[in-house]
Amino acid sequence: MILAAYSTPGPTTGKDPKRDYPKHARWAIPLAVAIHGAYVTTSYMLMMMAMSFNTGVFITIMVGLCIGFYIFRPLESSNPFRIVPVPAS
Repeated sequence: MILAAYSTPGPTTGKDPKRDYPKHARWAIPLAVAIHGAYVTTSYMLMMMAMSFNTGVFITIMVGLCIGFYIFRPLESSNPFRIVPVPAS
């Protein structure tokens, strides 16, 4: 009886439209994997640099991250001062 509360009403197709890529965009999956790999590698490299406990390197990383966030931040409204959090992957 507990499982009945979590079941979806009506028939489902089993397809998620957000994950159903068109046939002409199949190259998007390897590209997304490559971008994610570069992101994770860069994140770990920055973490290892920060863990070196070199104050100059740490300050440089923080300033670079702040400048990068300011330049490339996602904006969903016309308000340039509204910060929209990016969902974690």
